[in-house]
Amino acid sequence: VDQDCDGASDDDADGDGHDAEARGGDDCDDADAGVNPDATETGGDGIDANCDGFDFPDADGDGVPADQDCDDADPTVYPGAPETCYDGVVQDCDGPGDADCDGDGHDAAEQGGDDCDDADPAVYPGATETWYDGVDADCAGDDDDDADGDGHDAEARGGDDCDDADPDRHPGVERDGCGGGDEDCDGTVDEDCGADTGGGDDTGDGGASDGGGSDGGGSDGGAETGWTDPNEGWSPPVDTGYDPGVQAGRCGCAASGAGGGWTALLGLILALRRREDRGEPHSKNRPRGAARRDRAPRRERL
Repeated sequence: VDQDCDGASDDDADGDGHDAEARGGDDCDDADAGVNPDATETGGDGIDANCDGFDFPDADGDGVPADQDCDDADPTVYPGAPETCYDGVVQDCDGPGDADCDGDGHDAAEQGGDDCDDADPAVYPGATETWYDGVDADCAGDDDDDADGDGHDAEARGGDDCDDADPDRHPGVERDGCGGGDEDCDGTVDEDCGADTGGGDDTGDGGASDGGGSDGGGSDGGAETGWTDPNEGWSPPVDTGYDPGVQAGRCGCAASGAGGGWTALLGLILALRRREDRGEPHSKNRPRGAARRDRAPRRERL
């Protein structure tokens, strides 16, 4: 009821031209004529002067007050706005630049950063690598099918590495180390493993590193001992008919040690020379009387 007959709305108690919200109007405080949708927002005074729900003004009308809007002059810029990457504008107000489109903390490589895939927040330098999934998660630039980094892809991924967890096992390995494995991935385990201290190379070429020994013989498979036989190159003496206990390499003495062979040979040579001096025959098959007959004329001549 317009009791005073002034024609003003009976629902606008403060007379600011806006009916109270409680009466279906838009005045959030119908007791204060300075508070209404047309009022100027001061900001920071604790009063929502323009009834927009904020204490600070929203100059661009994007629904976000100036104290929360990183650019209150652009209605397309506010927290949560769709981001257009690499245009120089941070529409969503989430950081200092727009070169990190996936929000993983690494700028795109195309924008001078180190993120090799700025569309995937799980891909960046330092991320955990999952092998054989076709994704270089840690941006290391290595082959995702070569987990051990030996330059050979895993057999399961179409490569030739029979053990992609061991960088020392792959085709072309130079030494196998006799470790009980197929180091060169040729399908045979330690086929060239040798006993020499250097081990074999598992390549089958028969070289010293294949287990043939350091002397290159490759047939005895033995280790180099450094010992030299003092009788090396010596053959048993020929049976001359003289048998003082030394015959065809046998000695009546108890020769021992490395010098036994030389002692027997020297004794045989001295015995032969004494017989020559006496004019005795060299064959044990010659009759004993023959030697006497040979000596008899000498005595007559003497």
